[in-house]
This record gives sequence, C-alpha cells and structure tokens, in this order.
Amino acid sequence: MQLYKQLEVEKKLNETVNQMRDLADELRKNANDIENRQISKESLQKKQQELQKKYDELKKDISELKKMNNELEDPTKFKDNQELQKDADQNMQQSKQNLEKNNRSKSADNQKKAADDIEQMADQMEQDFNESELESITEDIATIRQILDNLVKISFDQEDILKKSQKMSSYSSLMSDVIRKQFEVKQSMKHIEDSLSALARRQAAVKPFIQKEVTKIQNNIETAQTELQNRRPSVASKNEQFALTSMNNLALMLMESMKDMQQQQKQSESKCNKSGNGSCKKPGGKGKPNKTSARELQQQLNRQMEALKQSMEQQAKQGQTGKMQQNMSEQFAKMAAQQEAIRKMLQDYQSELKQQNGVGDQSLDKIIEDMQKTERDLVNRQITQQTINRQKDITTRLLQSERADMEREKDKERKSNEARQIQNMNPPKDWNFDKQQNQQNEMLRSVPANLNYYYKAKANNYFYNID
Repeated sequence: MQLYKQLEVEKKLNETVNQMRDLADELRKNANDIENRQISKESLQKKQQELQKKYDELKKDISELKKMNNELEDPTKFKDNQELQKDADQNMQQSKQNLEKNNRSKSADNQKKAADDIEQMADQMEQDFNESELESITEDIATIRQILDNLVKISFDQEDILKKSQKMSSYSSLMSDVIRKQFEVKQSMKHIEDSLSALARRQAAVKPFIQKEVTKIQNNIETAQTELQNRRPSVASKNEQFALTSMNNLALMLMESMKDMQQQQKQSESKCNKSGNGSCKKPGGKGKPNKTSARELQQQLNRQMEALKQSMEQQAKQGQTGKMQQNMSEQFAKMAAQQEAIRKMLQDYQSELKQQNGVGDQSLDKIIEDMQKTERDLVNRQITQQTINRQKDITTRLLQSERADMEREKDKERKSNEARQIQNMNPPKDWNFDKQQNQQNEMLRSVPANLNYYYKAKANNYFYNID
C-alpha cells in the first residue's frame, strides 16, 4: 500500500505544480491586460476575483499534498513555503487595491510579483522532491553496500562451517566448535535482517524475493543447528548448503539492485545539472509515470488476485458462498481501483510518448485494452483462470516493452559510422626497410635449402602467406 500512497502523492504533486504554473501564466497575462487602457476596470476586477479564487483553491491543494506526504513512511522533505504564500497573498491584495485606485501600473507590477512568488513555490517544491528522491536513492545504495559487505562475510563463515561438517564424523571433537560458529552465523544474520526488511519496504520490487530468501536462511540454519546438536553433521550439511545458496542468491540480487540504483542516481544527478545551477527543476524517476513502476504494481496486484482466487475456491468447497461474497466485495472493489490506477498510469505514459515521437508505443495499446477487461472482471466479481493468465501476459508484455525501451536507449547512445576502405601506407622512412625485406625474401626463395619434405612445405606456406 505504501507504493500506491507514494504514487498518489507524486500524482498530486505534479497536478499541483502544473496548476501553480498555469496560475502564474494567467497572472502575468492579466498584468498585461491591466496595463492595456482599453480593457475596462470592471472586467479586470472580475478577472482578479477569479484568479484570487483559484489561488485560494491552490493553497488548499498544497495543504492536502503535504498532509498526504506526511502519511508516508518515507515522506519528501518539503521546505516551508509559508513566506512565499504570504508574499503572493500580499501582492494580489495590493494589486486589487491599486486597481481600485486606478493605479494600473502598480497593480500590474503587483500581479507580476505574485506570479513570480507562485512560480518560485512550484520550483521549490519540484527541487525538494528531486533532492529527497536523490537522497533516498543514495541512502539505499549505502544501505545495500553495507548489507552486502556483512552478507558476504557471513556467507564465507557459512561455507567454512559447511566444509567442516562434510568432513566431520559424528564423534568428532570439533562438533562443539562448529555448533558455536553456526550459532554465531545465525546471530549475525539477525543483525542484517532488520536492514533487509527496511530495504524491502522502500524497494517494493525486491520485497517478495528478500522475504523468501531470508525465510529459507532462517529455516535451514535452525534445522542445521538441530542436526548438529543431534550429532548428524552429514544431514546438517545439506541444510547448511541450502542456507549458503540463499545467502548467495540474496547477494546477487542486492548487487543487481545496487547497479540499478546507481543508474537512477546518475540520471537524477544529470537532470539536476541540466538546470545550469545544479538545482533540480523537474521531478524525475518517481514522479514521472513509467513502465517499471507499472510492472511492479501489476505484479503486486497479480499476487493479490491469485490469493483471492484460491480463497474463493476454498470457501466454495466449504459451502460458504454467501458469506464469501459479503466479505470479498470490498477486496474486489479495491483491486478494480488498483487496476484502473495502473491503466491510467500507462495511458499518461503513452500520452507523453505520443507528444515526443508522435506515435507512442504500440505495444501499450494491447496492454491497456487487457487491463480494461480485467477491470470489468473485477467489477463483476469474477476471477477465472483466463483472468489470471491475462494478468501474467500483461506483466510479461510490460517487461518485454521495458527491455525494448532499454535497448532503444542504448542504440541512441551509440554512434553509427559507415565503414570505409582505408589503404594503409607506410611512411617514406620505412620504404627502405620494405625494400630490404623483399630482397631477403627473394634470396630465400632463390637459394634452395637442404630441407626434408615437411619443412619445405612449411617454408612454401610461409612465402605464400607473405605474398
């Protein structure tokens, strides 16, 4: 749910920032109209009232945005913009008063100052968002690096225990030492489990994998300890091997996640640097709709739907159909809303692509169409095997489209140059060397060597290759 709340906050931020920029443009346009003596005072006053009403609504939206943001586990650190709001209020009131006094020049100046204040608020909120995003990514990278260091050390310790268990007899005097070391590995894993859980909450895409592998490690170490205490090292070694495999799987996944985050970090820094003064101007990554976010959300929804389908089948077998429909109506409505939110995210992404290249991504049209079918199924409280298969196809196509986008980005970075035939010529200073080399080769050909058949063939092949 945190990921959905985060998306709602980002959507609200984008909408609010766009409204602020639109209002700033309207204020500047109205300032130009005030300076135009041909427009009546009554008409300008009416327009000012409309703009004031829009600004009051905008302040409510900003308050609502901050409230939604504060409900997140990891909220964006927005700076206090009360001073800018107060300045914008004062300038709009002074503009109104000056217009009533027919002082159009000062009224127009006040309108322009109010527009600047509101636009500055929009810039500041965008900058705060990007700085918070960059800080969050940097913290996650540092956390993963620390977890990796500890996990690699633990995996080496576990491997050492495994080797000893495989060679150890049931009556070995080293048994107590191995049991102690296995206990130390278990305690060390507990220290990093909290960090892994915190990372899983922040990175929803890796949460299921982390939970699965951590559970495997815990269970296998527990079983290995029991077997060692029962002096069955050969049996314990199997569970130790499984625990080691899960540790290595976790390490590999964390390394891949860190690479992805480092790439995101570079992109965020690049966007900040493009503004010229090093400050972020536009929300990126999280705030912008993209296929990766949609795929992660779709995977979560698919798991919920599969779990609900299994629950429906079990309750139907037990004859609890009436009670089932009553209890699950809310879940169906919630999942339908989630599917609609994902579909709208993709539609927004498709609209952005069409603005950029004029055609968009044709593969998304089929995905959006299938999502609409799923919405109808959920509204009708139906989850069939066909629905589940469709959901899996949606996730697969999203992943394929995502990979295609990555390939296109790589192609853009490559420079394509047509191959040309270039004749390599030695400089004049090497001409004498070439001449001497040719003379030596001719002499070797003309003077017969006392060689057997095998070496004569080798020599002829050598001269053939020289030519």
